[in-house]
Amino acid sequence: MPLILAIEASGPRCSVALGDGNFLFERTLDRPREHHALVLALASELLAEAGKQPADLAAIAFGRGPGSFTGVRIAVAFAQGLGFALSLPLVPVCSLHALALDAHRRAGADGAETRVAVAVDAHMGELYCALFQREGDAVVPLPLPVLQQVSHHVFPAGCAPADTLLAGDGWTQYPAIRPEAARLLADAGPGAACVLKLARAAGKEAWIAARDAEPSYVRGVSAWKTREAQAALRG
Repeated sequence: MPLILAIEASGPRCSVALGDGNFLFERTLDRPREHHALVLALASELLAEAGKQPADLAAIAFGRGPGSFTGVRIAVAFAQGLGFALSLPLVPVCSLHALALDAHRRAGADGAETRVAVAVDAHMGELYCALFQREGDAVVPLPLPVLQQVSHHVFPAGCAPADTLLAGDGWTQYPAIRPEAARLLADAGPGAACVLKLARAAGKEAWIAARDAEPSYVRGVSAWKTREAQAALRG
């Protein structure tokens, strides 16, 4: 199976993973505001530990957000830089999906809950929200507005709190929105191993050219522009 390097930096954790389906190496450091100084070193460590070279990589997966603007930009820029340097395709993965997958894995297969509700603090009184159905070893996204105001937050319709896992710092930052009957997995986070698993599950049809990589900010219009878009703006 293809060797993929994955990067996730949308939250306080900086995480890098490397795997080909037969082995998985991961490094995660909880050091906010240092992602830019950590990601290259972590990637180099993993390649050395696995006895691999950058030329052995088939693709680079990255958490595209939403999440911390700075963290998301670092992950995208790092993946894009490697993609250009090594002529490799990229695999964008929703960071909220990676968070839900980590919560699902931490809950264990014997967990009674059937869904995962994600709420991540987007600041300015808003939340990044997502809802997922637990199916086997996967979590499947369900329709839900991604950006919600805290003051207007409503628990997802059709979800019984006792049947729902909660993940994301939004539930702890704003405890008034958290239903008491729902189980909160406070340690769950969008790690690179989950990004790697989702990238592999998506298949090669999800691979994109490095020039097409863009972050998902959700709020407002993205300030990130592809090379083609930059050229168009310059006329």
